[in-house]
Amino acid sequence: MGKASDNERIKLAATFLNNFAVGLGLAGGLIPFILFVQTLDRDEIISFHLSDKNFRIAVTSIGAVLVSLVFRFAADQVLKKIKD
Repeated sequence: MGKASDNERIKLAATFLNNFAVGLGLAGGLIPFILFVQTLDRDEIISFHLSDKNFRIAVTSIGAVLVSLVFRFAADQVLKKIKD
């Protein structure tokens, strides 16, 4: 195969990783964050103390966003393999 087809394969791999990162960021990060905000009690906000459920939701949301960033940076690394 030629250089152009190799570059297309690299672009497809990077696109897959990037789309996976976006999906994980939305499904694993944004949706739990919205649930977290909706289930906060006024007392939790005032006292800065989260219930166990809300704490787990917040940790899950942050973890999903961090993993999403890892996949996004992996996509950048794959794109660096493109040949001129």
